[in-house]
Amino acid sequence: VRLVADRQGHYVAPGRINGQEVTFLVDTGATLVSIPESLAGELGLSKMGSIRLETAAGTVEGWITYLDEVALGDIRATNVRAAINPGRHEQVLLGMSFLGQLELNHRQGELVLRTTNSG
Repeated sequence: VRLVADRQGHYVAPGRINGQEVTFLVDTGATLVSIPESLAGELGLSKMGSIRLETAAGTVEGWITYLDEVALGDIRATNVRAAINPGRHEQVLLGMSFLGQLELNHRQGELVLRTTNSG
């Protein structure tokens, strides 16, 4: 998957969580995929346990959940650990619980994501 940075230098892309369309903001500084609480409700996600989340706005209490499938272009991952964030953001932060399974190559305002051959 090839992404081009927006004017702020962010990589934003359409994708899917459990088959439903979402907008991802690629965030290599995020440990987990982070989903706004309002969207988590629409996606039917379960709050499996509380977790402390360190955000740009400070520490907040969120919840752990698991995503059956996360898709970005042709790249798919199943059973992805995620956080439900009560903060006031609208985009899904695509964190390392998804990105960590990929090879990332960043160069001149372009980010290329590839699956890795493990084994």
